Amino acid sequence: WKQPVFIRVAGALFAAQMACIMPVLLVRLGTGMPLEVFSGDQIVRAVVNLWLSILISIYLTKLETEKDSGATSPLDLFFAFFGSYERAKILEENVKEWENRYKKILLNVTEFIVILDTNGKICDLNSAAARTLGKSEKELLGFELFSSKIMKKFCAHRGLSKLMPENTLPAFAAALALGADEIEFDIRLTKDQKLIVSHDGTLERISDGEGKLKEKTLEELLALNIGVKHGWEVGFCTAEEVFEQFANKIVFNMHLKEHGEDGYLIRELVKLVDKYNAHGSVYFAGSPSELEWMEKVAPEIPRTAIQLPKDTVEIYEMATKYHCTGVQFWLGMFDEALIEKMHAAGINCNLYYADTHEDYDKYFAMGIDTLLTNRMDLANKYRK
Repeated sequence: WKQPVFIRVAGALFAAQMACIMPVLLVRLGTGMPLEVFSGDQIVRAVVNLWLSILISIYLTKLETEKDSGATSPLDLFFAFFGSYERAKILEENVKEWENRYKKILLNVTEFIVILDTNGKICDLNSAAARTLGKSEKELLGFELFSSKIMKKFCAHRGLSKLMPENTLPAFAAALALGADEIEFDIRLTKDQKLIVSHDGTLERISDGEGKLKEKTLEELLALNIGVKHGWEVGFCTAEEVFEQFANKIVFNMHLKEHGEDGYLIRELVKLVDKYNAHGSVYFAGSPSELEWMEKVAPEIPRTAIQLPKDTVEIYEMATKYHCTGVQFWLGMFDEALIEKMHAAGINCNLYYADTHEDYDKYFAMGIDTLLTNRMDLANKYRK
């Protein structure tokens, strides 16, 4: 076996040929027929064997060389393929088993379940989802859910703020009950450095108090009524109270009206996000001065750039500079081309604001991802 490859191969082929010829030779010897050892057929076979011996020797020599060098040989690939094939069969059986289990779950639960492909088309759903969407399961298969009204997002601006006192716990609860995807609320610092929810920096419009909010302690602010214009008796709420009541039940769009000394307000918000395990369901929104501090002290929290009419920095420039995942347009300060530009950069587009079905249609058609609305009650009817 230690002989050169060619001799080993030629010998093997010769032995195989002799095994085929020997019965014929024995028959001829037994019957007295001429042997014809060097017939034309035998000469052809000898030439073919010689040629095969050369080819196989070259191939086997190449295999041995590759094996010595550590390279992958064709035989290795052959065995790897059939080994993988066996594993693939086992995997296929496991997938079928889990598919049957998944089907049972899908059919028997009462929750709304829709399974989408990467293009937003429905590839499977349960009967509860079909009932909710108002069509048969057969009709909904292949339906582009992302392009329907159902998948358009609404953010309740300061809660149900048109009908209830804005930025209050009841307004947020009402928005949640009406199916809002997000609630937007504003956060400021009090005189004693507490986080309070308020859009205005002064008290006259929103409460029965007077003066600047930042000149009042939390205790003083909580004594005020911010429901007077609606005939309500309701007070300010703190940022922690919003987290306590609604964290992980709805997405928070938190508009930071200031950043505090050395980013204090942002740092305190991050503590709340950690405390209530709300990562993944919150994002910060603000103007350039706040965005800079957001990126510096809370880079893990998604950021949304807001361009106010007074801002001189273009919103696309603002969003890319501070690595924002979203922007929030102001009415009259955007067009379809800008939306497309944002989407091409992977940036989501919010719009402040829209409060009628006609405007919902208009802005969603332009490509807006999330509409801020003061009338979540109308948005709820729009979806139906």
